[in-house]
Amino acid sequence: MSRLDLQYSINENGAVFTVRLEPGMILELERQEVLGQVNGVVFCQAVIREGQRFLDYPVSGCRPLEAVCREVMTKEKFLNIEKRLTEAGLAAEAAGISQQLAVEPETAFISEGGARLCYVPVQGFAGAGLRYLLLEVIYRSSFSGEEDCAYAQTVVNFLRNSEPFSLRDFHNLLTGLETDLPPSVQRGPSGTSSEKGGTVLISEAVQLREQAKAEEEARREAEAKAAEEARREAEAKAAEEARREAEAKAEEEARREAEAKAAEEARREAEAKAEEEARREAEAKAEEEARREAEAKAAEEARREAEARAAEEVHREEKKNAPMNLLHEKTGARIPIMRPVLKIGKKAGLVDYCIEGNPSISRRHADIVSRDGGCYLVDRGSLNKSYVNGRIAEPDQEIPLHSGDKISLADEIFTVE
Repeated sequence: MSRLDLQYSINENGAVFTVRLEPGMILELERQEVLGQVNGVVFCQAVIREGQRFLDYPVSGCRPLEAVCREVMTKEKFLNIEKRLTEAGLAAEAAGISQQLAVEPETAFISEGGARLCYVPVQGFAGAGLRYLLLEVIYRSSFSGEEDCAYAQTVVNFLRNSEPFSLRDFHNLLTGLETDLPPSVQRGPSGTSSEKGGTVLISEAVQLREQAKAEEEARREAEAKAAEEARREAEAKAAEEARREAEAKAEEEARREAEAKAAEEARREAEAKAEEEARREAEAKAEEEARREAEAKAAEEARREAEARAAEEVHREEKKNAPMNLLHEKTGARIPIMRPVLKIGKKAGLVDYCIEGNPSISRRHADIVSRDGGCYLVDRGSLNKSYVNGRIAEPDQEIPLHSGDKISLADEIFTVE
């Protein structure tokens, strides 16, 4: 059963919130009777008035969340509301009734003591989940221009990308943002940082490249050191052999002239061998230097090519993610799509772009939602409907937008640029 099956209202003094039940809806009141009381959850009383069934919820001292969202939202106020809703959701989750909560801003309440979420004991009812409500607070709020709203984007990223979603982790995130300290838990789609989005950060790529460069330099240094040690060892060995040979020659000359001649020939042969070894070693060294120079040149060319490709990718991505505009054909106004949610309707103060003097337009007719480099039209339950290229937009369903698309809000026409 969808949330649209519930028709709700609140009495004049704001003390009782009422949900009208449609015929055929089956109540299951046993669960709330067993639970008795759950912190942050409002249980109902089933009543019949003029032959019609209703669920009455006592909400004295509370304000509807949708009314709170219409006020200017500061960081302190926003985090306080999100935290109260999360704490109520944790209590409902512990009681095993989180899926039976009505999670619309119109069906949730805020008081000095915390948030109040309405339990719906109707067979087959399943709420959209508290994550939906937490995001709705952001989508419906207007944030103070005097503060840096980066914290709101951090919350949006967590709510959109964290899988599996954990209210406890989200509560820890809010606590970290309240104290301006790094949050204890910020997970992305696979348990990694939510800022990564499953890709390697530029800083990590630089770090890996520097690490590889350091390893290559260490390898070359080790090879050069080994070659130098071998050269010195060979020179020391040759020097030692020459010294011993010279000593032997002196001794041999003093003893035998014939043996001295043989020793001289051996010395010359040793020198020739040493020269040949030195020549070969010099050639090998020159070849090694040429090889390293060629490798360094190839690596530099590969690096430049990779940087050029990366720059081209960034350029393409920036071009791809350039903000869209809406051209209002009646007025000629161009409306830049610069925020996560652009609200359009006829109620000034409730929307970002107000269409005045047209009774066919609803108070908040539709939203343009920007997410992941794309834009989507979301009809907000308008009376006279919304269309994209002649196709009707079902309420609260996202329809992708592309350049050149025609959007009809009742009889008001917009073009996506």
